[in-house]
Amino acid sequence: MKNKCIVILTKATSWPIADDCDYIGVDRGAFLLAKKKIHMVLAIGDFDSVSEEELECIKGQTERVVRLNAIKDDSDFEASLRLIFDYGYQEAYVYGGLGNRLDHELVNLRLCFQYKEKLILINDTNRVQVYGEGVHEIRKNNFKYCSFFARSQATISLLGMKYPLDHCELTFDSLFTLSNEIIDEVGTLDVEQGEVLTFLTKDE
Repeated sequence: MKNKCIVILTKATSWPIADDCDYIGVDRGAFLLAKKKIHMVLAIGDFDSVSEEELECIKGQTERVVRLNAIKDDSDFEASLRLIFDYGYQEAYVYGGLGNRLDHELVNLRLCFQYKEKLILINDTNRVQVYGEGVHEIRKNNFKYCSFFARSQATISLLGMKYPLDHCELTFDSLFTLSNEIIDEVGTLDVEQGEVLTFLTKDE
């Protein structure tokens, strides 16, 4: 088992091919991987969005299938995260968790706080991750903007960015940290207190 995994959700439209990551499919996301013959270590979901034929295709491309009850208090994605991190993965890169239903997207953003520094939501124009206390390198990775938002209260410093900050206090209502820019390839986020929801973004 590798330390990192790529998680494909139902609405994913693209994802990278990476030798240093395991692949996990969630609900119909597992079929998206299976039909491209990408081997999975795990397929998880209630699979109410796939046919029996498609489910057989999934079974042929995964090491383990976990079938969830369709009636439950959490989403397939939330249930899958518990299992994914129980497996011991240190990072999960999730495709298909942004840009669809707003209520699901809000839940996914909140899940980033539950799994800070371990859960990364990605699509073609966004990369979202929560950082806790400590000094963190933020790599540009072809994104143009970076934005930082506090869950409640946080104190941060920003270095190597167009608009640096020094021991700046943020609250939930602080919005001025929208659309900063990393000057070179790597900027520094120092979270002195609290947790910070971090967006790397670019225009389409």
